[in-house]
Amino acid sequence: MRTIVHLSDLHFNKIDARLIEPAVEAVQSINPDVLAVSGDLTQRAHREEFVAAMDFIRRLPGKLIVIPGNHDMAFYNVWRRATQRLGLFRELVTDDPEPFYCDDEIAVLGLNTARVTHLRDGRIRGWQVRRMEERMSTASADAVRVLVTHHPFDLPVDFHHRELVWRGREYLPRVVRCIDVMLAGHMHISFAGPTAVRFKIEGQSAIFVQAGTALSTRRRTECNSFHTIRVSRGEIETEQWLESHGRFEGQKRVKFYKTETGWAPVSPATPSVEV
Repeated sequence: MRTIVHLSDLHFNKIDARLIEPAVEAVQSINPDVLAVSGDLTQRAHREEFVAAMDFIRRLPGKLIVIPGNHDMAFYNVWRRATQRLGLFRELVTDDPEPFYCDDEIAVLGLNTARVTHLRDGRIRGWQVRRMEERMSTASADAVRVLVTHHPFDLPVDFHHRELVWRGREYLPRVVRCIDVMLAGHMHISFAGPTAVRFKIEGQSAIFVQAGTALSTRRRTECNSFHTIRVSRGEIETEQWLESHGRFEGQKRVKFYKTETGWAPVSPATPSVEV
């Protein structure tokens, strides 16, 4: 079995600093094999924000898979956004914004969906999907395959499809053919479910997991949170870790099983929608 902790939307410079130590304690208690951070480490992509974010991340256990979000390029400063791009991310976080980790039980790939030309929305491109297919083809047949992006391929049905990554619906059939779990952020919500609720792809369904904002004061309608994903052959369990009274505690767990038509939850399915 492998364990992933999925953090997202840290937004350093807009954080509740009181939550840093509780978050560190919670993740250390889980002791994950992989730590996936799905973007927006910073609020305005300043050097000191990246430094603070990495000071926090380096205290956490697990093989690190970290990708940029749209806030990890200068947000409102158009000139700095166009010239700096992901320069500080590459210098201070990782020179590879699309990292890949693989062992006998799990394969995890990050893809960058943030674009200089789009302030908020994300984009996925054909060459990235081909890279995903090529890298996942190197994993063992029994390995659970995980994709990490900032912008989501899927969301709960009460979110409009315009919130999904651009061209995601076009490429999703290829994605779910070789991916078991899709991790994303951006929306500051905590949720896990099957893609078969929104998307009807014959014989195929992956799991999508949305991590809420772990530390930011930009909580919108939910508390601070992150997700834990425990994977084994034929079974995946997701667990929400929600902040309450200054502590992160494990809450709702959902188990998914591999069926003839893809991954499906044990709990009753959400009413489906056609797109």
